Amino acid sequence: MIRRKEEYPQEIMVRMKAGNGEFRVEHLVGKEVLGTAGRLFAKGILKPGHSVGWHVHDKTEMEVCYILSGMATILDDGSNPVKLLPGDTHVCLPGSGHSIVNEETEDLEYLAVVLFPELN
Repeated sequence: MIRRKEEYPQEIMVRMKAGNGEFRVEHLVGKEVLGTAGRLFAKGILKPGHSVGWHVHDKTEMEVCYILSGMATILDDGSNPVKLLPGDTHVCLPGSGHSIVNEETEDLEYLAVVLFPELN
């Protein structure tokens, strides 16, 4: 299966999880292909000052955020805010919460993958 960039469905979510501004999503792989592996494989884009608000993933899912460009400020399960640069990864484990904020002057782009890990 090959998908070209111009074929990716795009979505704009306003105040995602009670965050600020807009969260632009390019769906790289759809739910119909992910099946039981997960529910999201997408590129997320946050303009300066925009964010995805604090939210908790239930015990059946986890999210991996890989920074592609820009700088992210991550609040991870009550920790102090941490800055992530391109090439850095944040993992929000099942039952944990997080938020992601673009406090910088350029767009933040990251790969967002929500998986359904097998819990033992």
